[in-house]
Amino acid sequence: MTVRPGTYAGDVVVDVADLTFAGDGDAVVSVAADGVTVAGLRVENPGGLLGIKARAGLSGVTIRENRVSNVGPFGRLGVSGIIAAAGQDDLAVVGNSLSGLREEASGVAAQGIFLDDQSGTSADVRIAGNEVSDVRTNFGAIGILLQVAGATVENNRVRGLRGIFAQGANFDGSAGDIRLAGNTFEDVSGSQFPGEGIKIDGGDVSAFTITANVLLAPVGIKNDTSEKVTVGAVDYTPWNVGRIGSGNGNTCRGGQ
Repeated sequence: MTVRPGTYAGDVVVDVADLTFAGDGDAVVSVAADGVTVAGLRVENPGGLLGIKARAGLSGVTIRENRVSNVGPFGRLGVSGIIAAAGQDDLAVVGNSLSGLREEASGVAAQGIFLDDQSGTSADVRIAGNEVSDVRTNFGAIGILLQVAGATVENNRVRGLRGIFAQGANFDGSAGDIRLAGNTFEDVSGSQFPGEGIKIDGGDVSAFTITANVLLAPVGIKNDTSEKVTVGAVDYTPWNVGRIGSGNGNTCRGGQ
């Protein structure tokens, strides 16, 4: 199915299996069937909540080479450029550009890519080659937020995050085989807390590996769990091993 050039008001729900949905229109797209590919769309949702969404419990969904911009502010829930609900299997979010995400309400975050799965059941997830930029909120600005049972996050570039706190990538409740490789996190700035390149908030991180990432943030990696994370070779200029601010913990200590 091809969407012809033009402006289309309202939402689009894709509920046909094994469909490639490509085009050049402004749209809000919701995927509701297995095997759907959403490719080559320009998506805008000014004042709205989401750009592209994959509904819960799907398999084989691919979201690739879309441009999502001008989403929010919404005011009640966290704005997301691309979001996938719980229970995804074989999900690929590849080569997308996300920018101009806004949230102004107090206590409400915005994130570029969000796998919203607090049960942690989603598996075989690949987030690769995306660019997230210009995310600004009055609370939390997050480039990539994942709650997953297995994921590869590679070769993404996240920059221009502004909020009370800001994180290039956040893993909350993650478990299983999580791999971060070749990503760049830069220009991550919090007004009340130091910006963090990679933040690990919880879950079983025993199989969590971080290798060859560029961490140009005040805090490179922050691990808030009690378990160690495997970190590959580090080239630093400099690497801060002390405390930043009050109560923020050690930014790097023995690979944790």
